[in-house]
Amino acid sequence: MKSSQSFFDEFDYYITPSELIEFNYCKRFTYYMKCLNVPQFEENRFKVQKGKEIHSKKENENKQYLRKKLGVIDKKINVDLYSEKYKIKGIVDEVLTLSDNTMAPLDYKFAKFDDVLYKTYKNQMLMYSIMIEEMYNCKVNKCFLVYTRSSNLIKEFNVEDTVYFH
Repeated sequence: MKSSQSFFDEFDYYITPSELIEFNYCKRFTYYMKCLNVPQFEENRFKVQKGKEIHSKKENENKQYLRKKLGVIDKKINVDLYSEKYKIKGIVDEVLTLSDNTMAPLDYKFAKFDDVLYKTYKNQMLMYSIMIEEMYNCKVNKCFLVYTRSSNLIKEFNVEDTVYFH
């Protein structure tokens, strides 16, 4: 095979939680990015860059720290996830193993908590939950969001309390 030829990569056609959120917000985003290859210029957006900086920092500090108050007995950091069944993929900040033999996604948000768990965040976490269940063959009952601009406030919600397309 010539070096100029490329292999077909099925994962290129999987959808990420961010892409689904963008599609639900405005279908044109998907068209511009996926069909016309119009870049998002994320490097010019302060909050995006600050969020990436925080993710990088969290990935490198307190690697061994387990959130005992949440019942965490193990964690994996910056985990690549996918679901062959639903053709979705994504990277979650942490996959937690809990003391009740379940698992849970944990994601850091460069945001302030304003007394609302937004549907976009819930959808993202539910997609992570589906991928965790499929990849690890383990039940996911809870999801955790860490709001870094609210003193690292942790908000928990139950998967069953949210619409689930499983």
